[in-house]
Amino acid sequence: MYEHAHFWKYLMYFINGVDLPREIADQFVAISKDTMREHDALPSLARRASRQMSGERADKANEFFKLALDCDCSFIEALGIRRSVMQAR
Repeated sequence: MYEHAHFWKYLMYFINGVDLPREIADQFVAISKDTMREHDALPSLARRASRQMSGERADKANEFFKLALDCDCSFIEALGIRRSVMQAR
């Protein structure tokens, strides 16, 4: 198990959570808990935040996808958030 190529990556995720700035993650969680949120509030936040962050677009999209699943968003909604980050310019 320790020799698996992705072991440390998964271990760090289980210990620290997603690799996003804490302010952005907290804001995402707060919006996700709001039952009366607009339907595009989370994808909009993810797009806006990803433009300000450095790094590869695919990595940022995957982190927002994991965060959405951690916030109990549906799989389809999490995919939509990931897609919106991937399409951000």
